[in-house]
Amino acid sequence: MKHFKKIISSLLFVCMIFALYAPADAATRKADNQQKKILFVNQTISMGAVGNVSKKQIKWSSSNKKVVRITSTGKMTGVKQGTATVKAVNKNNKKVLATYKVTVKAFSEKVIKGKITMVLDNQLKDMELLGKKYCVIHSKAELEQLKKEFCTNYVKAGYGTEQKCKNTPFYKKLSGYKESFFKTKTLCIVEHTLTSIGQPTEVRQFIRKQDKTGKVYGQLNIRYLKMPENKVPICIMGYQEYFIELKSSDADVLQGYKISVTK
Repeated sequence: MKHFKKIISSLLFVCMIFALYAPADAATRKADNQQKKILFVNQTISMGAVGNVSKKQIKWSSSNKKVVRITSTGKMTGVKQGTATVKAVNKNNKKVLATYKVTVKAFSEKVIKGKITMVLDNQLKDMELLGKKYCVIHSKAELEQLKKEFCTNYVKAGYGTEQKCKNTPFYKKLSGYKESFFKTKTLCIVEHTLTSIGQPTEVRQFIRKQDKTGKVYGQLNIRYLKMPENKVPICIMGYQEYFIELKSSDADVLQGYKISVTK
């Protein structure tokens, strides 16, 4: 009988512990489902599919349309400074798929700090081979997919074998990024065409800007340096890929990338 009482007491204790911690776990899961987003006034971004639910199956809503406006197709615009909650609901079963706490800020130009390195290729326009003007990589999985796509297109274009592709400066640079890098950072790659190989260039600034339509982009400012007196630029076409390493929070608000060149 005493043994039976001990078993009952132990079960009751376990149930009490579960009752105490279960609500906290539920609250944590709820908080995890609420994602944070930053928009600037007049900036519009497109919301995509949520999980396995396509855009067409999602109904969007904003808790404050004076701050954040969102269309039926998921185009979200910052109207004025403030915060609003945006919800994505499955049209079929009315289930809330995701909740976003959106903060709208007044835009201001900002010099964004980040490590910027350049890879020079005298023959190959790497980004054009990928069919992109720029690319943004958020994870190791995305990086590996880009490397695979690059070599596939390299071989199809007749530049050489897969092994030759892996020996290109672009591929080797990509291979240097480890999984740990993407825990806090995002990699952005932008290409610039050189008309005079041999003339040195210098990265001046990477600036967050906003155009007349409200689109927010990053502008990489570079300039040509004076050639040494005893050297002359070689007039051959060349291509520079700039690898821009940004904090993910800085990269997430950018919708495009440009290069501005001064002499």
